Amino acid sequence: MSPLQIIGIALCFTIPLAGWALLARQIWRFSALYRAGQPAVRLDNPTSRTWTLIKEFLGHTRMSRLPLVALAHWFTALSFLILFATLVNAFFQLIWADFRLPVIGHFPPFEWLIEAFAWGGLIGILVLIVIRQLAHPRSAAGEHGRRSRFFGSTWWQAYYVEFTILVVTICILLLRTLEAAMLKITHPEESQALHFPLTGWLAGMWDGLSLDTINNLVYLVATIKIMVSFAWMITISLQPTMGVAWHRFLAFPNIWFKRESSGRTALGALQPMVKDGQPVTMETLEDHPEDEELQLGAGKIEDFTWKGLL
Repeated sequence: MSPLQIIGIALCFTIPLAGWALLARQIWRFSALYRAGQPAVRLDNPTSRTWTLIKEFLGHTRMSRLPLVALAHWFTALSFLILFATLVNAFFQLIWADFRLPVIGHFPPFEWLIEAFAWGGLIGILVLIVIRQLAHPRSAAGEHGRRSRFFGSTWWQAYYVEFTILVVTICILLLRTLEAAMLKITHPEESQALHFPLTGWLAGMWDGLSLDTINNLVYLVATIKIMVSFAWMITISLQPTMGVAWHRFLAFPNIWFKRESSGRTALGALQPMVKDGQPVTMETLEDHPEDEELQLGAGKIEDFTWKGLL
C-alpha cells in the first residue's frame, strides 16, 4: 500500500463512524420531539398517499411555477439518491482502485445512469447557485432586500450545501475519468463509449500516467469524496434546524402524512380543536364541566400535533 492509500483508509474508515453515530443520535432526538406532540391519525387511504408522494417527488409538482428551478432541483434531488451507489463504491476503491459494485458495476445502463445524474447534478447545482445569487437580498427590492425569496436565509448553510454537492459531483466525474483511463491500460479492447459515454472523452487528460499514478489519484479523489460527504453528515447532525439539508430526508414523511390523503393543500375550513386526538365541541365541554385541565387550543409546544412539529 502507498502512504496515500493508508492515510485514505485510516480517515475514511474512522471518521464516518462518528458521522453515523451523530446522525443516529439526531434522528432519535427528532423522534422524541415528535412523540411529544398530540396524536394526528394520517393513515387513511395509503395508496393515494403513496401516489401523492411519488408524484410530488418525481414530478416536483410544487415547483411547477419555476420550471428552471424545478428542473435543476430535480436533478440534484435524484442525484442525491442515485449517486449514493458511488459513495459505497468509493470505500472499496480505497482498497482496490479498480473495484466495481458486483452485478451492476459493469452493467452499461447503470453506468449511463450514474454519469447522466453526475453531470445533471453538477449542472443543476451550478444553475441553483446562479439563481440564488441573482435573487440575493443585496440586489432585491424592499428594505434590506426584503422582497427577495431568500430574505432571512442562513447563508452559510446554503453555501455549505452547494459546496458539498459541487465537490461530490466533481469527484464522481473525476473518478469516472480515472476509471476510463485505467480501462485503457488494463483492458484496451473494451469499449470506452459503451462504459463511459459521458466521461470517456475526458479520460485523455490522464494519458501518459502510469497505472500506479492513476491508482493513487483514485485513492485521493475517493478520500476527498468520502470526507466531504461525511463532513456534511456530521454538520447536519449538529445542526437540527438546517432545513436546506434535512428536507432531503423529512420531505418524504412530510408529504406522505399530509392532512388530506388526496394530496390537496391543507386549506379551507378551520380544523376543530382536539384533545387526545378527539375533537373538542361544546357538547364535550358540557359533558365534562369538572375537567379543569381541559385546555383549548395550543398553549405550549406539546399541544401541537406531531405532524405540526414535523
